[in-house]
Amino acid sequence: MPYKKITNLLFASLLSLAMCENPIVKKDQTVLPPGIKTYPPIDSAVMINFLPIFSTWDLACGSCNPLDTISNYNGLCPTYKGKNSICGKAQAGCVAVAMATVMHYFKQPGTYDWTAMKDSCSTREMARLMHDAGVSVNMIYDVRGSSTTPGDGESGIPSISVVPKALLKSFGYRTATHGKFSLDTLIREIDSGRPVIVSACRNVEGFDIFCHAWVINGYAIDQKNKYHLFMNWGLGFSNWSKADAWKPKGYDLIFSSKQEMIYNIK
Repeated sequence: MPYKKITNLLFASLLSLAMCENPIVKKDQTVLPPGIKTYPPIDSAVMINFLPIFSTWDLACGSCNPLDTISNYNGLCPTYKGKNSICGKAQAGCVAVAMATVMHYFKQPGTYDWTAMKDSCSTREMARLMHDAGVSVNMIYDVRGSSTTPGDGESGIPSISVVPKALLKSFGYRTATHGKFSLDTLIREIDSGRPVIVSACRNVEGFDIFCHAWVINGYAIDQKNKYHLFMNWGLGFSNWSKADAWKPKGYDLIFSSKQEMIYNIK
């Protein structure tokens, strides 16, 4: 056989090996949530690793039983009356929703009935989890938005630095680490089967005017070697976003400032 032909066959074999799908990724692609491929770069992604979190939990209303207001996500939060109240209560808080989402993924601790929790509507057990998560980080409740720092929820920075201590002390986790966001760390965590909690702010003319905390539970690499992240926003929806431009679908804002993360949760 001519040397050139042997070389071409060898190159093809090596290329085939290089393009083989990661077994974890192949399995996870079969459980991608509905609509996940409406994001164009994912149609031809060369790599997808998605941790199966299908819940689209929210901050306030959303009971599976509209007649049971205690079952709302904020059903056990402080009561507020007036035009600004949401289902008569303060919001559960984005940090609490992110914590609850991750704990639901791990099904830990064993003091909750995880089977009583739904993906797209809320139950009393979910309201209890949201409430307990908020209490564990000393949530400051408000009808406009609950936060872990003083100020209303739209300007107060939802400091996730308090989350590791809360997970260890109140919920029995062994480890959880707070630090600045790192894409390399995120990839390592997802590859290890661990979602991360992140927080960031929208910066306008030097001012952080809107801050939020949520969960990232997947990533993809497109054909141009660009990274895309799967954001579970804790606002009733999830979507893919560019790794260098964190943008919730339908919102005219990008979370580019004060990017932090909680990782090594186990």
